[in-house]
Amino acid sequence: MKKVGVVVAALAVAALSGCSLWQSTDVSSFEMAVGECVIAPSITSDTETEVGALPVVDCAEPHHGEVFYAEILNAPIYPQDTAETLQEACLGAYADYVGVEYTDSRYRISLVYPSELTWDEGDRQSACLVTGEAEEELTGSVRGSGE
Repeated sequence: MKKVGVVVAALAVAALSGCSLWQSTDVSSFEMAVGECVIAPSITSDTETEVGALPVVDCAEPHHGEVFYAEILNAPIYPQDTAETLQEACLGAYADYVGVEYTDSRYRISLVYPSELTWDEGDRQSACLVTGEAEEELTGSVRGSGE
């Protein structure tokens, strides 16, 4: 069974903000939008990783992930089942975006969602990203690729 990576948004790693090496525009994890491509090798990992802002690039440029699902969490307190709920939503939205079921795809999924710390700071957005294998860079959009 293919694994789904987990990336937790956290303010502590906001050092990614301001990176201009890739001539990118940074997007806070609060503002991720479907179709955006981001640079962050850590999102391709099988381990839980904290991130802050993720540099956004044109999908034609090398990148590590592409947002295919995003939602604002609507709960009065931090939902302890955030990862499980988001994973279900990601798996449900995957085929519509990529053009093939996740189990038949060559790509992987990473989840980005608030930590309890960022929740207390007002972070409510979660997102699903299509990624390649560990630290693999993608070039071009995966939307409708059927891979």
